[in-house]
Amino acid sequence: MFVFWNQAKNVKRKDNPIKLMRQCGQCNKSAMFFECEKTDEFKLYGAIALKFDRTTVMQCGECLAVYKAEDDPDVQKHMEHRKQAEDAAQAKESERAEAERRREEAKRQEEIRKKEAKKQKEIDDELADLKRELGQ
Repeated sequence: MFVFWNQAKNVKRKDNPIKLMRQCGQCNKSAMFFECEKTDEFKLYGAIALKFDRTTVMQCGECLAVYKAEDDPDVQKHMEHRKQAEDAAQAKESERAEAERRREEAKRQEEIRKKEAKKQKEIDDELADLKRELGQ
């Protein structure tokens, strides 16, 4: 029986990554480290994923060595700050959407009120016409 499997490790730089100057342990240079996402895949026959794992890592800008992001407290601080900023932006967007929903609801209620007033006016006019006809 023939079994074909492959293991892939990809490192991709994130959009708007965290950037820190650090001393690299592998190349011993002071380099800029960038936040990246590392994906580990283990596939059977190249299609069936048996294992898939994503990890946030910091990559050396000089030698491309990777280190776990959770090992560095400065990175954790930057990640927490970014998460707070994202949460604040999400809360602001949620408030904006709620205000828009309220405006739309008020507009809809006003339209309903106008339609009802118009209908009531038509009924009142018709009633006045009938009274006039009966009064003659």
